[in-house]
Amino acid sequence: PEDTFCVSVQLRGFRQGMNLKARWRYDGGVIKETPLETETSGDGYAGFVLRNDAPPWPDGPYSVEILYDGQVVGAAAFRVEG
Repeated sequence: PEDTFCVSVQLRGFRQGMNLKARWRYDGGVIKETPLETETSGDGYAGFVLRNDAPPWPDGPYSVEILYDGQVVGAAAFRVEG
């Protein structure tokens, strides 16, 4: 419940200006969308982070979706348990 959420994605052919972001969800609702902030281009790995300004996170089901130009290209589900 006190942790920061992180997700790593593999990039292939990434260029500046590409619209890539993470959409963080709790129990089906959107918590926040975080854009990819990097000055790197090409192939490699990048990460997205979500911090809670008022911990703890509520217990329950969470998920993160990775979006490119508004389309979901990857997703993962996880749980928070106290």
